[in-house]
Amino acid sequence: MFAVTCGWLLGCNVLPKALGSPARIDSRSAAESAPGDVTSGIQTTAMLDLDPPGFRVTWIQWDSGFRNTDLRISDRIIAVNGDRYSKPPKLEDVQRLLPKAIGGYAENQYWSEKGIGDGGDVTLTVVRRAASGVGQDTITVRGKVRGSRIYQDGTRRVIGPGGPQDLANDGFETAWAGWYEAQTTQWEKVLDRGWTEQQVDNRMALPGHLAEKPRVDFLASHYPGPFADSVKADWEAVRVSLLGRQYQIAERDLEYRRLGEQRAAEIADAGTRARTALLAEIQRETIPAFPTIDPIQGDRRQVAGKVVVVPTIRSDGWTAEAAHGWLTAGGRGWYFVDTQAAETMRMFEAQYRFQKLVRPQLAETYAIVGRIKAEPRMLVIGGTAVTGLEVVPIGATIGDAVFVDLRTVKAGVSPFAGEEALIAPKQPALRDSSTPRQVVEAAIAALKGGEQATWKSLYATWFAEDWKSEGVLFHPFYPRQFDAEWIRARRVILDTVYDAQVVYVSGARHILTGREFPKAPVIDEVTVEVEHVGRFEGEYRAFTNVNVHRVWKLQQQDGGPWRITSGEGV
Repeated sequence: MFAVTCGWLLGCNVLPKALGSPARIDSRSAAESAPGDVTSGIQTTAMLDLDPPGFRVTWIQWDSGFRNTDLRISDRIIAVNGDRYSKPPKLEDVQRLLPKAIGGYAENQYWSEKGIGDGGDVTLTVVRRAASGVGQDTITVRGKVRGSRIYQDGTRRVIGPGGPQDLANDGFETAWAGWYEAQTTQWEKVLDRGWTEQQVDNRMALPGHLAEKPRVDFLASHYPGPFADSVKADWEAVRVSLLGRQYQIAERDLEYRRLGEQRAAEIADAGTRARTALLAEIQRETIPAFPTIDPIQGDRRQVAGKVVVVPTIRSDGWTAEAAHGWLTAGGRGWYFVDTQAAETMRMFEAQYRFQKLVRPQLAETYAIVGRIKAEPRMLVIGGTAVTGLEVVPIGATIGDAVFVDLRTVKAGVSPFAGEEALIAPKQPALRDSSTPRQVVEAAIAALKGGEQATWKSLYATWFAEDWKSEGVLFHPFYPRQFDAEWIRARRVILDTVYDAQVVYVSGARHILTGREFPKAPVIDEVTVEVEHVGRFEGEYRAFTNVNVHRVWKLQQQDGGPWRITSGEGV
């Protein structure tokens, strides 16, 4: 998430209050200092543990000799003029390498040692994501290194030829130099794999970014030149990124949402019929709910064993006493339902299955039909001791959406009405040779279709964690919270996410080679990037936030099928 700073999320930098007449700096008259230390003008971060090792490009400065080349942010530079990077085995050698590597604070020393001065030609070998969306491409980029320069108009320092004074603000709230530094810090977060590593919430960040457009336009119109051109290009690149890729989604692509609604309607109808049948069957045993007899002094033999339709219990009807939960309903008397009774537990289990199989959204309200027990019960409710009749549920309608007959028990559970008749479209079984892309796509399809068993089968029962210098931690058995994550993921896919598309699959890399310890398995791993599609202003566009999981890990054990090791479901 971005920090809330003026001019970014809040969009403080709007049109200036009083622009006046900004001083134009003619690039032909601006004084230019003699070239200083030679640099590439590229900012990088070390990625020496990857194969091949190198330095990822995080930013390209506006005056870099690589600005208008094919070099891109997030490229990994693996060689300079044919000299490939490698990770030294000793820490002290790594520490000597980093400062003089490309993008390092002392890279000028490297260029000096190689005899490359201002304007010298440099060839970079870089790897980047393959255009096909699988693996990576290796390409060559040619550019120049440049000596650092200072631009002045008289005694005033300006940002580049034709640029504004660095400490002037032209009526905006901050000086140009400070504003540009703040913007590039935020822009770098977006463009340097911001959607995968920085957890940018693009839809929240977009309005703040658009609020900077007046200042960008002002810069371009009043200070035309290379600096303004680069700022405008970078602002536009960030805008496009934050806006998200547009998708075309047809009505047939949303059938899975209607399937859930259809299932819910069918279950509700089946529940209404089942409840009506139960009430008709027990009509002779049923007594009015209120008023109740006095639980202490009244003749409980008159009501013991009778059936009562308890008024709907909502959230305010829950109470606990000595860590024991109760559902309570009051009126002209009280009824209590033990949450730990076998019948009540089967009711909760039916509720949970409905959320997994039909629809995760379900109100926690309970319209219980119960049989009155002979012994009364005293509870403290709202700080007051009250006595009431305890009932054992024989049937319940949950959330006005699902009914369960608790008298029926099959394999230890009470099916909710219509559960056995649920029709779910079955996906063809995946082959063991299925690719990581196919595995993730099958998981997304199973999530849409409400097929938990299929979805669950695509997750690994093991997990190997690469701790870099600490080594690899291997879990032969790795338990997961499947049910809770399934319900959460189903809620998201039926709410804010309209589709999820695989956009990239990395090459496989070894996590374990099989030689680390006796009987060690061979574990390979790939990274799969998934783009989630939401609906914004009538358009379907990619988005990311804390509720969706963009980067997935899949592993393969001893050449077996690829399985998901990430814990998230969407």
